[in-house]
Amino acid sequence: MPETSRYVSIARTLSTLIERGVLRPGDRVPSLRDTRERSGASLGTIMHAYARLEDFGLIEARSRSGYYVRARPSPPAAEPAMSSPPTVSTEVNVASLVFDVLEAIKQPEIVPLGSAFPSPEHFPNEKLNRAAVDAARRLSVWSSVRDLPPGNRELRRLIALRYAEAGVDIAPEDIVITCGAMEAINLSLNAVA
Repeated sequence: MPETSRYVSIARTLSTLIERGVLRPGDRVPSLRDTRERSGASLGTIMHAYARLEDFGLIEARSRSGYYVRARPSPPAAEPAMSSPPTVSTEVNVASLVFDVLEAIKQPEIVPLGSAFPSPEHFPNEKLNRAAVDAARRLSVWSSVRDLPPGNRELRRLIALRYAEAGVDIAPEDIVITCGAMEAINLSLNAVA
């Protein structure tokens, strides 16, 4: 068998083992020496076969460790089907839409571009937990009562100071701290409607 077809044969044999799951991602591929002993091919031929498998993304060389089966990338997602919007107006249930978005956030394979909630993978959870524990230890037992609406006095003072730096004159007493955007919208609507 000529050397040119020999490296193709060696590469084909190993790629078949990988495709059938005999060699799985992370498994060590037989060493160059073992493959040379089994196939009888020259070291150059075997290196050519391994280089070809590397080019196809099936194996990877690890320094001073040998060759390993690469994790196969997941196949690209199918392109979404083209939507066709309705020709007549339809009633929109905002609450239902909000719950649909919140439900989609729970799926790690979906990037929540329509949501204000970032992926929890990007949270520095350990640091946040330590900071929360530290803050809770220093928290006065009366803070839960003192911080009831209109909110923490020192926080309202600092917000008023920030406004003053921006050229807006507002007293801390005119600032109300809410427990989220929905409460703020509700209070705002009650104030003007």
